[in-house]
Amino acid sequence: MLEFLKRCGLGVLYLIAAPFAVVLLALFAVVGLIVFIFMLFKSLILFFSGRSVFDDLPEDIEAKRRLGTLVDTRAKKTETVDKTVSDETHEETHEIERAAPQEVPEDDSDDADSGDGSSADSGGEAK
Repeated sequence: MLEFLKRCGLGVLYLIAAPFAVVLLALFAVVGLIVFIFMLFKSLILFFSGRSVFDDLPEDIEAKRRLGTLVDTRAKKTETVDKTVSDETHEETHEIERAAPQEVPEDDSDDADSGDGSSADSGGEAK
């Protein structure tokens, strides 16, 4: 008999607790729907204004700071190397020009030409 009363007591307890569980579940669903709609409009506004929906974490901020200085350092090194290579090439060019001005020999092949405007590359045929 005691076992029967325990089972009936649990049944009554579940009967009383079930509506509260349903109300709690419905309340959770309504709050979730309101948050969903709010976040939808908030994210749309932030997206079209060009801002991010989520803030950066402290780790992200530190990583961006480190990568930013790393990129700046690499850019400066590349710029220095490019400038150095450019200066060395420029100096070599001036050294060659300063060494000795080379005279360009005049082409005397025009004098031996027959004057008809044909070149010597025409296959060696006589016209």
